[in-house]
Amino acid sequence: MDPRERLLSTLFHREHDKVPLDIFSFNGYSTPTVIGLKGSWVYPEAYACPDDPGRKRISELLADKIAVQYPVSSGINRYMAIPPQRIKEELIEKNDKHILVKQIIDTPKGKLEAVLERRADSIDNIWTLEYPIKELSDLEKLASVPCEIPQNMDVITPETYNEVISDRKSVVYSYISSPFVCVGGAMSYEDFLFACAAEPDLIGECVDICKTRIHAIADELLAERCLDVVWIGGSEWLTPPMSSPDLYRQFVVEPEKEIIEKVHEHGGLVHVHSHGNVASPIIDMVIERGADYFEPVEAPPDGNIVFSDAKEIADHNLVLGGNIELSLMENGTPDEVRAAVERAFEGNKENMVLAISAPTNRPRIHSQFEQNIHMLVSTWERMGDIE
Repeated sequence: MDPRERLLSTLFHREHDKVPLDIFSFNGYSTPTVIGLKGSWVYPEAYACPDDPGRKRISELLADKIAVQYPVSSGINRYMAIPPQRIKEELIEKNDKHILVKQIIDTPKGKLEAVLERRADSIDNIWTLEYPIKELSDLEKLASVPCEIPQNMDVITPETYNEVISDRKSVVYSYISSPFVCVGGAMSYEDFLFACAAEPDLIGECVDICKTRIHAIADELLAERCLDVVWIGGSEWLTPPMSSPDLYRQFVVEPEKEIIEKVHEHGGLVHVHSHGNVASPIIDMVIERGADYFEPVEAPPDGNIVFSDAKEIADHNLVLGGNIELSLMENGTPDEVRAAVERAFEGNKENMVLAISAPTNRPRIHSQFEQNIHMLVSTWERMGDIE
């Protein structure tokens, strides 16, 4: 099977030959795309080191082994999913260490400002130094913005779709932050958690506004039925103990369930991304809201469940991705990586994707990471066949 067919067959619970392999940093995933940012400043070539020999060697190794996410931008940002045409950007500073940009947000009830940073030592992260929401009353300003389709939303036609997938490894993806993340991303995490506890009705109203905006955008994104997978991320922000199970259900499960149903109605699959503690009842709630693929299922100390136990809970209701930690790939030995991959294959192999938990953000690939990639791939080749 080619990488595209293998991954999609797994997610649709169809017969397939081998466990799919997924390696962040080499599969097309991009944080700026996920959070609705597009523009030259978020992709400074000098920071990314595209000519890095280690990155090239790994890319060649994986070329015929992993599916690649072909990104279709939804334009959905984490400022309550307002249309990005309401946001103007001004360059504050650019040098060999970082890029600073000010965002000025125009709303019917007044302007808001944010400051973002891109650092040279971290190629796939955008740091928010100043959030637009300084006090909860500022939420009213974002809520007052009329619902519009983002000008930076990508549209993929059937002709383009067929051309993209002709390489037999591209899987057409779009990215949607969970509606509550579109609220929480506009303020500091501490302020958001406090607001969820102190002002749950206000946060609930804002989540509903974001959900409405996301549905309007999703209608446009899905109209041509040319998306293979829709990624929904951010639910770890409210995974217990960061919030109560009741708040998780109210702000995560119910809004995401409606979006997932819409994606399924248009023939797409849904990939839910959540770090942290995902043991029951979280995995059960992911199944309840109808997701097809859930990752990265992390063992202690990064998470709270080993992969084989998670497989028993998910059974044949959900494909799980994981559970090789980036920290192991960056800092472990090849023998430790081999042992981790062998543990990941324990239990059911039909409903899993062997995946690294996060992308490496180093501008240049170091030799230890490259050696560990080779060990991961060789162990996958030895053990990944579906019997």
